[in-house]
Amino acid sequence: MTEHFEVGVIGAGPAGLSVAHPMQAAGKSTVIIEEYLWGGTCPNYGCDPKKVLLAAVEAKEHAEWMKGFGLRGHEEIDWHALMAHKNAYTDPVPARKVMNLDETGVAHRYGHAFFVDAHTIDVNGQRITADTWVIATGARTTRLRTHPDRPATMPSQCIKCLDHQPHQCQSGQNMVPDVKLSVLRLFAGRWLRFR
Repeated sequence: MTEHFEVGVIGAGPAGLSVAHPMQAAGKSTVIIEEYLWGGTCPNYGCDPKKVLLAAVEAKEHAEWMKGFGLRGHEEIDWHALMAHKNAYTDPVPARKVMNLDETGVAHRYGHAFFVDAHTIDVNGQRITADTWVIATGARTTRLRTHPDRPATMPSQCIKCLDHQPHQCQSGQNMVPDVKLSVLRLFAGRWLRFR
């Protein structure tokens, strides 16, 4: 059986959701397809959780700056507690996004979508047609390697499951290894020490 919608969106990250919700609200029957995490990179393992981790680094940095100027000592980063705090934010994201789709009436399907023709996709063997398709799948980074057995970079989704503070972190296109460094301003463009 083929389902038909006026608007189809492939990719349920911020871009895809910003199309699907207004189209449904405007009275257009809308479906959104996702093959990984509902909500996309930003709320699951990108921008938002990075801000949670960064807040701890910034608090520690501010305490270090104030040492000797009215502040004694500083707090150490408790990696496990910090990750638990981040996970409390990120873990419910996919379910919240699906619940919001249900509340607003946007149909949603999970799986890899591929085009059969200009108006038809296949998702897990189910055909879906739409008058208009929007492809909002984001992008993937290229993995750089310094040695065949040792990656030079780690995709941001890997930070979601680290059980220990890393000793080297990627910042933009730069990799700064240093066994003394723990998580330092992750993905924020500059390095901060905290032990």
